[in-house]
Amino acid sequence: MNEADPWPHDESGLDLPIAAAGLCKGINAKEQTVDFSFWITAEVDTATNPSTPGWREWHERSRVRERLTLEAFEGVRRLVRGDRGDALIGGHAVAEEGEMDARPPPVPPSHRTWFLAPAGKLYSWYNAYEALHHVRRLHGPMRQAMLKPPKDGMPRVRNVPAPPLSVEIAANPKFVDFLVKNFNEPQLAAIKWAAAHTLRSYEREGDQSHEDPFPFTLVQGPPGTGKTQTVWGILNTLHCLLFQRYYKSIHDAIARGTSRATGTEFTAALDDDDAEWLRSAREDGEEDEDKDATVRDLYTFLRDTTGIERGQTYGVYKPRILVCAPSNAAVDNLLERVITKRFHQLTGELYTPGVVRVTASDTVVSDAVGPVTTSRMVEELIEMGKSDGKKFDGARWNAEFHKHAKFVKEAGNFIKYKEHELVELTMASAEPRTVPAEGDDMEPGEEIDTRNQKSHGIIQEILGINENRNRAVTEMARLAYLLDNLGPNAHHVTRNQRIDGKVDRQMKYDQQRAIRKVRAGLEASFVDDAEIVFTTLTSSSRKVFRQLTHGFDTVLIDEAAQANEMATLIPFLHGARRCVLVGDPQQLPSTVISKHAQQVSFQRSLFERFNELGAEALLLSVQYRMHPEIREFPSDEFYEGRLMDSACVIKRRPEPYQQKESGLGTYRIFDAHGLEERTTSNSVINHFEAILVVCIYKKIDKVLRDGTGESAEGKVSVVTPYKEQVTVIRMAFEQLCGGVGAAARLGVQINTIDGYQGQESDVIIFSTVRGSGDGGIGFLSDIRRLNVAITRAKKALYIVGRVGKLRAAQAGGEFTVWRDLVQNAMDRRCIVDDADPRTTFADVVPVEEQERAMSKLTRGNRRGVGFKPLKPRHPENPQPDNQRVCREWLAGKCLYGGDCRFAHEKRYDAKSKKLCRDFMMGKCHRGAECVFSHDAAMGG
Repeated sequence: MNEADPWPHDESGLDLPIAAAGLCKGINAKEQTVDFSFWITAEVDTATNPSTPGWREWHERSRVRERLTLEAFEGVRRLVRGDRGDALIGGHAVAEEGEMDARPPPVPPSHRTWFLAPAGKLYSWYNAYEALHHVRRLHGPMRQAMLKPPKDGMPRVRNVPAPPLSVEIAANPKFVDFLVKNFNEPQLAAIKWAAAHTLRSYEREGDQSHEDPFPFTLVQGPPGTGKTQTVWGILNTLHCLLFQRYYKSIHDAIARGTSRATGTEFTAALDDDDAEWLRSAREDGEEDEDKDATVRDLYTFLRDTTGIERGQTYGVYKPRILVCAPSNAAVDNLLERVITKRFHQLTGELYTPGVVRVTASDTVVSDAVGPVTTSRMVEELIEMGKSDGKKFDGARWNAEFHKHAKFVKEAGNFIKYKEHELVELTMASAEPRTVPAEGDDMEPGEEIDTRNQKSHGIIQEILGINENRNRAVTEMARLAYLLDNLGPNAHHVTRNQRIDGKVDRQMKYDQQRAIRKVRAGLEASFVDDAEIVFTTLTSSSRKVFRQLTHGFDTVLIDEAAQANEMATLIPFLHGARRCVLVGDPQQLPSTVISKHAQQVSFQRSLFERFNELGAEALLLSVQYRMHPEIREFPSDEFYEGRLMDSACVIKRRPEPYQQKESGLGTYRIFDAHGLEERTTSNSVINHFEAILVVCIYKKIDKVLRDGTGESAEGKVSVVTPYKEQVTVIRMAFEQLCGGVGAAARLGVQINTIDGYQGQESDVIIFSTVRGSGDGGIGFLSDIRRLNVAITRAKKALYIVGRVGKLRAAQAGGEFTVWRDLVQNAMDRRCIVDDADPRTTFADVVPVEEQERAMSKLTRGNRRGVGFKPLKPRHPENPQPDNQRVCREWLAGKCLYGGDCRFAHEKRYDAKSKKLCRDFMMGKCHRGAECVFSHDAAMGG
C-alpha cells in the first residue's frame, strides 16, 4: 500500500478515488498487514458536470444513497468534478433525465493504488456537513446575522442597565419575588435580556421589515457562577412568557370571532426550502411500507378511519423550545434540573412543562431523565399491547383507544355548547344599552364589565377543554397506528395467515419491520407534542426532527463555546427565529486534532466568533465555588478581574489542610523535579509527580483525621492533561494506598482536564507532567485548558510541576500565562521549593515505601526517570562554609530548587552579622528572611 498522503493538501492525490466505506476483516501481526474490504458506490468513479441538465436531481439521490452507506459503515466520499477541474478518472456523464451513465469504469478498482487513512466515526461530521449544505434553509434574519453580522447591530450589554421585566411578569409579584430570591443580580440581568430579546423577536414575527438584525443573546458563564441555574431560570421565564402570549393570541382570536380552520397543523403552508427538506426525509428509495411514519401520517390515518381530527388552532401555533448541548452529559444535567426543580408559573405555583429527551436507545441516562426519553416512552407504549410479554393482542391498546374516544366525543359536545353560549353572550353585548333594565341595579358600564368577565371565563374553559381534547386525540392517533400495524388484525398478520394459516418466519420478519416503522412514528409524535425538547447538537439532525408538524422557533444552546460552528448550525434548521447561546469561550473549545484545521480556526465556536466581532456577552460575575485565593489568578487573567465571591464562599468554614501550619495551605505550587517520559502511544507520563500526588493526598487525609476526625474520602480529585498519566497516578495509588482499585475505594476521581470539565471538588491536585529540561509543554500550551484545570477546586488547589519549565515555556511567545501564574504564586509565597516527596512528606509516607513504589512503577530499569539519590543533610551545617545564601531564594524567585548551587537556608556567620544597608534606607523587602541584621543598635 502506497504510503503517500492522498488527501487534498497533497496534489498527487487529487485524482484518486476514495472508497465509500471500509471494514477491517483481520490483522496479520506476523506480516504486519491489515485486510480490508471496501464498498464502493457507483458515483465514486463518476466525474460529473454540474451544468448538465438533471444534475441536481442525481446529486440529491446520490447524497441519500451515501447517507445510508455512511450509517452502515461510517465512511463516505463522493468525487464530483467540474468540466474544467482536475484530470478525470472516467468519461462518465449524467443523462438528460438525471440518470447516471451506466458504462463500466475504464480502470477496475483492483488494479489501482489504494490509500488508507484512519477517519474515525464520521456520523457527527456528516450531520454538520448536511447542515452546512442546507444553510439556505435558515430563517432569513438568522442566516444574515451569521453570514454578514451587522457592524452596528451587535449587542452592547456591558455597563448597560438590564431591560425592565415584561408586562406579564410585572403584573405578577409572586413571580418577581421568585426571580429575586433565586437569582443574583448578574443572573437576573441575563434572564431579563434573554426574555426581552426573545419576546421582541416574537412580537415582530411575520413583519420582515422589523426583524431583529441580530437574533442572538450571548450569556457567558465562568466556572462556578451558576450557569445551569441561570439557564433553568431563562427556560422557566421564556416558557411562561411565550405560552402566556400564545394563550392570549388564541383568546383574542376567539373573542374576535376569528374563523377556525380545523387541522391547520396538516395543511400549513411550507416554503420551497422546507418542502425540499421534508421530501429528503421521505424520498430515500424505500418501498412505501418501509417508510418511517411522520406525525402527519398518524393524524391522517386517524382522520381517515374514524373521522376524528385535532381541534382548532385558531391560526396560532404553540411555541416550542429546542435545547441543545454538545454532549449528553450537559443535556442531561440541564434536563435533570428542570425535572427536579420544575417551573414556576407567573402566579407562583409549581408546574412541570412538557419535556422529552431525544437520544439513541442505548444512551445511558440518569434515573430522573430516563422516563422522558423518547425511546423509553415508545417502548412502554409498545409493550402495553402485549398480553403475555411476547405476543401482541392489542387488548389494552383497544381499551385505551375507546376511553379516549369517549372523552373526545364529550369534549367536542362541551366545546360546542360553550361556543353557543359565547355567541349568545357576544350578541347580547352588541345590543345598545343606555339605561338599566327593569329590576337591574347595574349601571351600563358595570354590565359591560360583567359580560366581559363571563366571556373571558367561557373562553378559558374552551381553551382548557380543547387542549385536553387535543391530547386525547394524539393518544388515539398513536393507539390507532399501533393497532393497525401491530394488532391482531394488522395487514402483515392477515397476509401470512392467508398464505399458510400459521405464523411463520416471514411473519416475524414483517412484524419486526412494522415495529421499526411504528417506533419512528411514535417517537415523532412524542417530540411533536412536547413543549421543550432536549437533545445533543448531533442528535438534532435525526430523521425524527423532519417528521414533525412544525419546528422550533426558539433554540437555546448550552456549552455553546465547546461546539464548532458547523455543529451549531444543525438545530437552526428546524425553523429557529431566535437563539440564546450560553457558554464560556475561556474554557475548552471543541476537540480538533488536525493541525491544519486548527490553523483555519475550525474549532472556533459561533459564540467565540460573535465575541470577536464585537458582540458583548452577559457575564455571570458572582462565583460560588472557589476560595478567594484560588479565584484571584483566573479572575485577573481570564475575566478582566470581574469575578466576585459570593457570601457563601466568604463565610465558608476553613478546613484544617487550608491552615499554613499544616504544611499545605489553600493554594500551592509544588516544584517537582522529576523527569517526564514519552510512552509508545506518544503520550507523556511522570512517575515522580504521580508519587508526589499520592503523598499530597495522604497528607490531606492525615491532617483532616487529626483535625476533625474525618477522612479525605470523596473530597479530592486529580486532573492531568494526559490519559497515560491518569493510569500512572492510579497505579501509584495502588502501590501506596492498598492495592488494585485503591483510588476508587478512597473516592478519588482521577481524570484528564478535558474529561473533568464541568465538575468540581473540594480539593484539586493538578499534575502538569511536563518536567524535562527541553521541548515544549504540549497540551499545557492551551491556556483555556489551564483555566479549566485551576477552576475546579472549591477549597484547595495544589499544582504539581517543574516551576522553571512552566515559567520558561512561553516566555518568548505570544502567551505568557504560565509565566504569570508562577510569578503570581511567587509574589504570594505559594511555591514549595524542591518538593521531593521523600523529604516533604516523609511523615505520611515512609521513604522506603516511596522508593519501593517508584521501583515498581518504573520497573526498576529506567534511568533518570525515578528518584535521584537523596543527599545527606546536616541541620547544624547544611552547606559548605564557603557557599553563599541564594539571594533569589531569599526574594522568593529562585527557579532551581534542589539544583541551585547556593544555599536555600538562612545561615549566620561572622560576616552576616553586619547591619542591613537596605533596612537602614527603608528598602529591604526580605523581612525576617534577611541574612543581615535589622537591629538599628548595631549601627551605633
